[in-house]
Amino acid sequence: MKLRDVEVRHGRVDEMSATQHSRAGVTFAAAAIALNGGSWSLTHSLADHLAPGKISPAVRPLVFAGWDDPDGEATRGASAAVRALFLGGTDGPWVRGRLERLFYSGLVTDREELSEKTAFSARLVAVLLDNGALIAVPFECTDHYLRTGLIFTEEADPPPADLMDWIAWAFWDLLLCEPHDLGDYTAYLEHVGAGVWLEYGIACGQPFVEEHRGDPRRKGHPRRRRS
Repeated sequence: MKLRDVEVRHGRVDEMSATQHSRAGVTFAAAAIALNGGSWSLTHSLADHLAPGKISPAVRPLVFAGWDDPDGEATRGASAAVRALFLGGTDGPWVRGRLERLFYSGLVTDREELSEKTAFSARLVAVLLDNGALIAVPFECTDHYLRTGLIFTEEADPPPADLMDWIAWAFWDLLLCEPHDLGDYTAYLEHVGAGVWLEYGIACGQPFVEEHRGDPRRKGHPRRRRS
């Protein structure tokens, strides 16, 4: 699928990667995008998606041990092996690992391009049929101190709520299809409010976060905690 074949809505898409993945009628690709307006909110978090009943039947057995209880809590229903990947809600290391596995490009980690509370941002496009038209909707997958969610255009032609819900559901479902398919990496984020640095990533297939009182890239820094 190429950019010329779709109608871009709710933002701008300048370029779309040829590496594409589909889930629940939505095709995703890394892209060069711009959202409308100048103010955005982090919504449609992975934590919300993990609530029992929101994950598709095909993926549910991979994630939940007791998924047939729609009123159960995600932390109780998720299988132990998968629950360990999300570090009690600090799911950014796992999400970034899955994004790197799936899309290879479009992941922004340069500190100059991110806010001080953000470790990474993936610029993506979702392509789907809407009332017979093949449309492309730009969005970002990003984090707030390693707790992840999605960002859509909020001002000047935002997507309808049901369209955002569909894209979010399909996107998180895509990442969860192979929850243990992760490549090792290490990255860093300064947590200004807490006065610590976060060293995070994937080690031997397991996400981790470590706190340091000082820049961990310098020798002799004290280590506080490992998750």
